[in-house]
Amino acid sequence: MPHFRLKFRGKYSFACVVPALAQAAACCHAGEQQQADPAMLGEVVVTAQKRAEPIGNVPISMTVVDRKDLENSHAATLTEMQQLAPNFSLDQQLGVNTVTVRGVGGGGRNIGFDTRAGVYVDGVYMGQTQALDQSLLDIEQVEILRGPQGSLFGRNTVAGAVNIVTRAPSDKFESAVRAGMGNYSAREGYANVSGPMTDGMQGRLSVGYEARDGFTTNIFDNRNLDDLKRASVRGQIAFQPTDRLALNLSVDHTDIRQDIAFGEAVTGMFDVPLAQPYSGRTVNYNTVPHVNNTLFGLNLTLNYDMAGAALTAITGYRDTHQNLLNDVDWSPNDIFRVDYTDDFRQLSQEIRIASTAKGALRYVAGVYLMHEFADTNRVATVGNDTNTLVQHPLVPSPIPFGALTNLAPGNTVPLWGSVKTDSYALFGSLDYDLAERLTLNLGARYTDERKRLFYNIDGTASGTPPMGTARNYTDSRSDGVLTPTAGLTWAANKSLNLYGKYSTGFKSGGWNFDYQTPTQIAGKIDFNRETVGSYELGLKGATPDRRMSYDLALFYSRFRDLQVFQFADLGGGRTEMQLRNAAKAESEGMEASLRALLTDSFSVGGNIGILRATFDSFPGGLTGGGDAAGKRLPYAPDLTAALTANYRMSAPSLGGWLDFYGEYSHRSKSYSGVDNSETTDIIGSRNVVNARVSLAADRVPLRLSLWGRNLFDSSYTTARGRDFFGNQYVRRGDPRMFGVEGRYSF
Repeated sequence: MPHFRLKFRGKYSFACVVPALAQAAACCHAGEQQQADPAMLGEVVVTAQKRAEPIGNVPISMTVVDRKDLENSHAATLTEMQQLAPNFSLDQQLGVNTVTVRGVGGGGRNIGFDTRAGVYVDGVYMGQTQALDQSLLDIEQVEILRGPQGSLFGRNTVAGAVNIVTRAPSDKFESAVRAGMGNYSAREGYANVSGPMTDGMQGRLSVGYEARDGFTTNIFDNRNLDDLKRASVRGQIAFQPTDRLALNLSVDHTDIRQDIAFGEAVTGMFDVPLAQPYSGRTVNYNTVPHVNNTLFGLNLTLNYDMAGAALTAITGYRDTHQNLLNDVDWSPNDIFRVDYTDDFRQLSQEIRIASTAKGALRYVAGVYLMHEFADTNRVATVGNDTNTLVQHPLVPSPIPFGALTNLAPGNTVPLWGSVKTDSYALFGSLDYDLAERLTLNLGARYTDERKRLFYNIDGTASGTPPMGTARNYTDSRSDGVLTPTAGLTWAANKSLNLYGKYSTGFKSGGWNFDYQTPTQIAGKIDFNRETVGSYELGLKGATPDRRMSYDLALFYSRFRDLQVFQFADLGGGRTEMQLRNAAKAESEGMEASLRALLTDSFSVGGNIGILRATFDSFPGGLTGGGDAAGKRLPYAPDLTAALTANYRMSAPSLGGWLDFYGEYSHRSKSYSGVDNSETTDIIGSRNVVNARVSLAADRVPLRLSLWGRNLFDSSYTTARGRDFFGNQYVRRGDPRMFGVEGRYSF
């Protein structure tokens, strides 16, 4: 049974949240007959349950970020908008983006390991973490769903789901251009055009480009890293051959080029302290790391209006390519580098039917099929400086690295192979009105998933300690899982809904597709699926005049066989990457948000997430071999919060209107590793302020804006870790960025 203990060591409580929401709910009851003010918050419509419906009717803890929110925050990617949702993060770790919801996430450059939070664009699953760098180009809104979504979204949504909805072609001509520039020689430009093409056919085309110089100095060659070049295009054609049939074809392409500092060295090799630690935003690499991503997508959606129901078919194709180069020794010495090339090709088909007739019974039922082929090619290369003297903890005086490890310049350790996945599912949901205000919510999904592994590693030239060798290693596995959902929704009145539900989900099993020691290869490199059962209680409401909306959710989730990445200490500063099933973990807490239109020209918003995500049992999980029970899950802060304010005023002397927007976000400290070490795992808290000031002209469709992100140049850590040779590193968040932009609409 669920037990909402919410042990937060006395630091945070519901005292400041629940009374305010309860008072708001009471206002709804007391003011039922009040007349609404002409100025009100707009209704938010979402598709979280595979049908369009008001967000207040959806029994899911979720946050919706619309295109105006994205513009105000100057957010071009999911990473840049993460602060707008509680208990949600998406940060870059070693070149790939990792989604974490309610303290549960994980990912990486491992084709045998799936994500825990599925990301979808117009109903099509994006795939692995390498695919999550897509630009938010011409987006209508982003829906962030917290908690397991196993019934309707299916596999690999044990933590939650992100549903990105693009802007549809319009039936009237419209177009806009936007251009800007900023510090670090930033320059960006966007354009879109939409309108009718022929009778019954509309089109939409959007293009975007952004670039900037780097903000991290590489001492070795005085080069600036963390630069960016990103070009995106999206085209859509909507066709309505009959009153009942509608087709939409969408194509998108994104190309990203970046010389990147994956992190600043905290120690030297084998955990030896640096003689002269680097200062902030400074690295010293002889090899310039880079990440180059190419993303392509094709989506065909068919909607057919039947008598009392709607038929939808979504065919999706995604192709993701990533090339990544990393200086593994994190030093100016030419000792070790690894070149990664990953490719993902995915074809999916979903066919569903949803009721449209009014009545006590509403349903969605469908079938889903997906085929994915993922392959990787990695080459670890020994550099020319293997005779460089290094200090090792077990040796009294410095010795050549090559002699220590038995490595010779030019040696390579290749790793290559593939994972094929075939997934089939039947799913459905049912809402039945038991009484005028009481609704039963049921859902279920059965997934049959089959995977095949082809794995090669040649560790003969890997030195000491040696990497393993496996030639044409094959394996297969299958999972058949039923993930049900059940709940009740009670409409207290026209403005307030309360719900309670139990939901489940699963994450596929797989393989540790990484460099492995002979001992690992001789044992098991596979891991089993993980499962979750989650309880959630919530309320969603608004005042009768719709000048304020609010929501609150309490949750408790229990994970079994949680899949955990972990560097195991082999002694002497050496480590090995392990990927295995932990015994049990828990995630419990709450989320609350509020939006209010205080006056016709002044609005505010806020959200808060309180979390306790810990291992319940993990024998052997600690570095010394102890049980990790009670330790926090990686990247699971106790508290996330954000406040926003928007003020609009007339400025006749300037010939228009001024808009002022401010945003403050906070995330408490967390840990990058299972040990929760205050010295090697700590991720400090962060406080970030973003702002925008815009002038909208009265007589022409022109808007000029000044924007800033991280205005107070807060220095904070987004990722921390260590590599095979014991190097410790940290990656910092972006520094202060600011700029000016202009937008003109036709």
